[in-house]
Amino acid sequence: MLVLKGKDLEKAISPAELIEAVEEAMVMYEGKNFNMPPRMHAEHEGNVLLLMPAFTSSAFGTKLVSVFPGNQEKGIPVIQGTMILNDGNSGSPMALMDAAVLTGLRTGAVGAVGVKHLAGRNARNLGIIGAGVQAWHLAVLSNEARSFDKTYIADLDRNKSEVLAEKLRGTYGLQVSVLESGREILEASDVIITATTSLQPVIPGDSKLLKGKTFVGIGSFTPEMREYPDELYPMLEHVYVDSRQALEESGDLSVAIESGLLKNSQVSTFGRFLNDPYEIPVGSTNFFKSVGMALFDLVVARKIYESAKARQLGITIDFP
Repeated sequence: MLVLKGKDLEKAISPAELIEAVEEAMVMYEGKNFNMPPRMHAEHEGNVLLLMPAFTSSAFGTKLVSVFPGNQEKGIPVIQGTMILNDGNSGSPMALMDAAVLTGLRTGAVGAVGVKHLAGRNARNLGIIGAGVQAWHLAVLSNEARSFDKTYIADLDRNKSEVLAEKLRGTYGLQVSVLESGREILEASDVIITATTSLQPVIPGDSKLLKGKTFVGIGSFTPEMREYPDELYPMLEHVYVDSRQALEESGDLSVAIESGLLKNSQVSTFGRFLNDPYEIPVGSTNFFKSVGMALFDLVVARKIYESAKARQLGITIDFP
């Protein structure tokens, strides 16, 4: 079995390969040639264990994630986890991976797929709201998908934005500026990615500012969470999702449907779009909503495993 730390994962796969792997998973989802049982949730004394399995013909994987809120006071990450990759024919364990880094990589790639296919050809500036753990990968991979002139970042904690901006400048030479609010991001950007846990919209419901932009929603993954204002939905001809689960899991979709602002018939999976692509109308307002799924973890993990083996990354242990 191959044990891969976070740095091994990042070395094993390029941004372009990550984006390609997520596109493959989206098409696989549309073809239904996989098995993805419901996410399992176990709680004990205020702490949570999440198990997210997925199966394909060649491999299966299980991401185990622990959420311990009290860790924040101890200086330990609140969310930690591992990904176990198994051979689809024998069930033998093939790899053990850092799930936090894997999640960051695939989430960044999911957002980048939306940017790659939906952003207008003249889109020049990228805005990211939320400077948490996902923002780094979203910025890097979105700039891989489309070469932006500038990247803007805003967060309630300006210091987090400044640290992220400096890291992006120093590592990738990106032109990055820190802004103060969602309104400033909306004013400055052609493409806006939101990656927060907000319960209220993080951008203003200003129709003039919303019109003609591309939005990628990453943060809202429960019915209580919302990142987008009501004024956005009447502008949308289509809404794209990574999975149909998003209609129930994200408040950005469930609330809009319940209030009549969005119809089920307007919602399409991104895999369907990739299978039968069409040109996005110039000047249209576009929205892609992701809640993530275990199939992304599995397909990306398999790609990383194959590459890591070829490059002799990680530590091989005898198991069993």
